[in-house]
Amino acid sequence: MVSIQKLGLLLSLVSTSVFAQEAIATGAVPVARRNVLSVSVPVGQSQLSLEGEHVLSERVSVGLGVFVSVYEYQRRWENVPVEELEGQNHGSWQAGLSPAVRFFLTGTAPQGLWVSPRLEVGYGRDSIKRTGTEVVNQAFDESQHETLSLGGSGVLGYSMVLESGFTARAGLGLGVRREFASHEYFSQDSQGRTSLDKSKDSSWSLTQQLLFSLGWAF
Repeated sequence: MVSIQKLGLLLSLVSTSVFAQEAIATGAVPVARRNVLSVSVPVGQSQLSLEGEHVLSERVSVGLGVFVSVYEYQRRWENVPVEELEGQNHGSWQAGLSPAVRFFLTGTAPQGLWVSPRLEVGYGRDSIKRTGTEVVNQAFDESQHETLSLGGSGVLGYSMVLESGFTARAGLGLGVRREFASHEYFSQDSQGRTSLDKSKDSSWSLTQQLLFSLGWAF
């Protein structure tokens, strides 16, 4: 009986040693990455977006993007008649939020093939001012535009997460956008006479999205 007990203890020690050696050989089980922080790489546009993603389950994650776009342009014409405008200043900016949900068709979130419904809300301002020459420096005309946009889209994409945590994501989507715009046009001639016109409009548009972003999973 004692010998049988000793044999059982020996087998137990041997099996424990084997499992320990396997654990050392294979390393620790990787910790699941449940968060991703990424920055968009503009493709044919000047808009920059920062997005955070959080994994809810093996097949579902949620994300929130913040996007900003800024544009500034100045131009001066040469050899223009003194009674005409000689230059133009153009500036615009836009900012907004884009919440999204990703449903993973393959792999385990946050990597694999996914489909994503997403919303987008944005606000922007655009101004153009044309100025007069030194002779008619009182003359100018200026336009101001404000735009509020609301949209939704569906995106099909793929996310890749390397062992180091480096992440790349690409997607293609279609959507629809509703825009509400207000416009002001103010002008003054060389005699100091002014005029002001205001208008509002709204529109629907179809949108195409080509997404590519790089980031880090942790």
